[in-house]
Amino acid sequence: AAWRSACSLSSEEDWRKQAHALKGMCFNLGAARLGELCKKAQETSHATMTEKQQMLEVIEEELKRIAQFLKPYL
Repeated sequence: AAWRSACSLSSEEDWRKQAHALKGMCFNLGAARLGELCKKAQETSHATMTEKQQMLEVIEEELKRIAQFLKPYL
């Protein structure tokens, strides 16, 4: 939610912070693909709102995929 807010407010700094935080968690947990998506988002904090929304959609889809994978273990 915080990341979506940063996107809608066009706050490059908040966008970068949110991407950085999730990126670190992903790499620490072994979710490399999601970590790479977050790294790209962090590095492109200057992107347009439309581009950021597209990045978030891809990130959310990867989060859903990971959640499905982990579901039997939780």
